[in-house]
Amino acid sequence: KPCDQNRHALLMELVDGTLLNNITALGDPEKVYRRSLDLMIKLGEHGLVHGDFNEFNLMITEDMRVIVIDFPQMVSTNHPNAAELFSRDVENLANFFHRRFKVTTLFYPTLEKNVERKAELDRVVFASGCFSSRQQQDLERLLQTQLTAQDEVDSEEEDGQEEDEEEATTLSGNASVDVVSAGGTNACGVHAADGSEGEGQAQRHPPGEVGDDDNGETSSVARSLDEVVDEAAIERRGQRQQNVNFNPDGTVNEEYVRSQVRRNIRRQDNHQFNLGLHRNVQKGRQKQKIRRQIKQGMSNGFFD
Repeated sequence: KPCDQNRHALLMELVDGTLLNNITALGDPEKVYRRSLDLMIKLGEHGLVHGDFNEFNLMITEDMRVIVIDFPQMVSTNHPNAAELFSRDVENLANFFHRRFKVTTLFYPTLEKNVERKAELDRVVFASGCFSSRQQQDLERLLQTQLTAQDEVDSEEEDGQEEDEEEATTLSGNASVDVVSAGGTNACGVHAADGSEGEGQAQRHPPGEVGDDDNGETSSVARSLDEVVDEAAIERRGQRQQNVNFNPDGTVNEEYVRSQVRRNIRRQDNHQFNLGLHRNVQKGRQKQKIRRQIKQGMSNGFFD
């Protein structure tokens, strides 16, 4: 029985038995042979042919019970080659029992005469050949229809998510515009003037200074622009410092560049040395091989 599964690996229940190929003597080999055939026929009655029913896939317990293992190559009894595979399994098993245990009263069942289908286990496990060509086409068409429907559902969900994101972006943009308008400041840092300067005039503050609007609130647009510029300059300096080929002031770090050049030269020299050493070792091995062959020939009287 299966106990656990992980990806392509399947953990099976421990079988308290011995592989038939490892058994050299049986108390009643004819009984074991008959039980093996009964198991093969029982599989056929459920719509399956093992396809590799031999001594390497049969385990025998102490009470002479037969357990079959290794099922990946199973096919349906409706498979075009099912009868041939069934007869081959019977013949291989009979030859083994005759060769190993000297069993002479052998029974050779066939799929057409000795197997009567009683169940459809092959359809449950989707064994090869369980469906006709037309049924296989219908099944593939059904699976393709389901995949297409699932793709349509996924695309609709993605479109809905994109629309939600666009709406959220639009709402956030409108909210920012409302906040700027309420503060009395436009994107260029222009504030509404008081009544003393006349209607429609505006008071412009130089960058970095703080201006007050009609409500006495402080505007920080110009200051924010300066902060952004300063942060960008600091980031550029940090990126320049991260490059070890340059000094913090932007000049080339000649010492580091020279050390890297020397390192590359040493690496190339070591590579060439290793290649030469390998060639010398190979030549030495060939010479030793020739010496051994000559010495062996002399000891065998080859040069006499």
